[in-house]
Amino acid sequence: MGMLDEEDSGAPLWVLGAIPSREEQMLELLRETVGADALGDLDDAPLPDEPLELSGVAEDVHGRVAEVAGLLDAFCEELLDVEHRTACRRFLRDVAAAEPDVFRRRGRTETAAAAIVWIVVKANRGFSQREGGLTAKALGEWFGVGNNPGQRAPTLLQAIGVPAQRSSDPRLGTPHYLVAHQRRWIIETRDRYQHQD
Repeated sequence: MGMLDEEDSGAPLWVLGAIPSREEQMLELLRETVGADALGDLDDAPLPDEPLELSGVAEDVHGRVAEVAGLLDAFCEELLDVEHRTACRRFLRDVAAAEPDVFRRRGRTETAAAAIVWIVVKANRGFSQREGGLTAKALGEWFGVGNNPGQRAPTLLQAIGVPAQRSSDPRLGTPHYLVAHQRRWIIETRDRYQHQD
C-alpha cells in the first residue's frame, strides 16, 4: 500500500505516524513549558519568599533593576501574592544578568515592570475574564502603560533564550518562574497523558 492508500484507509493520521498523537503533542507542550529534564521531577511546593538577587548582574544596572523590582513588588503585593513576586524577581534578575543592555537603554521602568508581570502571569495562566480576576487591561492601567502591557515581552524573552514568537504564549522552558498551582496543573496533565509502562 502506498502512503495515499494508507491515508485513505480511514485511520486517524496519528495512527499512521503522519502527525503526533494528542498525548504526544500535549507532552511536548509540557516539555517546552518546564524543560524535558524537569518534567518528570516536578513538584508543586509553593515558591519561597526570596529577595531580589543581584549576583551576576552588571553593577551599572543595579539601580535601574532595583527600580523595576520596586514596581514589581508593589504590584504583586497589591494584586497577586508572594509566589508571583518571587517569580517576577527571578525573571528580572535572569534578564538583567543575561542581557544588561536591556536596562541600559532609555525607557520607562514601568514598561519593563509591566512586561515582566505580564510574562509571569501568562506563563502561569493567571489572567482571568471572570469578574474580579486579573486582566491584561487592568495590569496595563496599574502601570500606566495602556492596553498592551506585554509590548516589551519579546525583548525580555529573547534575553533569556526564549523565542520572541512565543511572547503571546510564553513557554519558558523551566519551572523556575512557575507558581505552585501551575506546576500542580502540569503534573496532573503529565500524569493524564503519559503512557504507562
